[in-house]
Amino acid sequence: MSKRTMADLRKRHTPATASARITLNSALLAEIERAEEQLEEARKNDDSLAGGSAELARRVVELHEQAKEEEETFTFAAISARAWSDLQSQHPPSKEQREEGLNTDPDPFSRAALAASASEPKLTPEDVDWLYDNLSVGQYQRLWSTCLAVNVGVSGPKAQPSAIATRLASGPKSTTALREVSRGASSSAAS
Repeated sequence: MSKRTMADLRKRHTPATASARITLNSALLAEIERAEEQLEEARKNDDSLAGGSAELARRVVELHEQAKEEEETFTFAAISARAWSDLQSQHPPSKEQREEGLNTDPDPFSRAALAASASEPKLTPEDVDWLYDNLSVGQYQRLWSTCLAVNVGVSGPKAQPSAIATRLASGPKSTTALREVSRGASSSAAS
C-alpha cells in the first residue's frame, strides 16, 4: 500500500460550495402576498373551495411557480481558514462590539466575506453593497447564512450514512425483509 503525500492531497482538494436561491422580483413577491391574503380572506368567508376560492388558490400556486422560475442562484465557495482570518482582522469590532463578545464588525465583515466567497456569480464589494441596499433582510440573510455555513459549518459528511439512506440504497430486498419481519411480529402477537 503506497503512502499518500501532501502533494496528492493538494490535488484532491476542492472547496466546499453551497447555493442560495432568491427571487429578486419584489413586485411578484408582493403580488404573491396579496393573493395569499385574498385567499385566506375568501377561505374565512367560505369554507368550501367552490367558486372564487378555488380560482384564487390556483392563482397563488401559479404565482409561486412563476417566482420559483424567476429565482436567481447564488453559489458560494469556502475560502481558506487563513483568508477568513485575514477578513476578520481587516474588520475588527468596535470597543462596544468586543464587549458584546463579537470578534468582527458584523456588517462590513459579512459584506467582505460574501464578496470573497461568491463563486457564481462573482460579486465585487460594490455588487454586495447593492445587494445589501436593495434586498430585503430575509433575502440578504439567506445569502449570508449560506456564505457562513459553507465557510464555518462544513466539516465533512457524517461518519456513517443515515439509516434510511442505508436502507434505501440496499434496494427492494431490504424493504421486503422489513415487511416480512413486521408481518411475522404482528402474526405472532395475534396468536
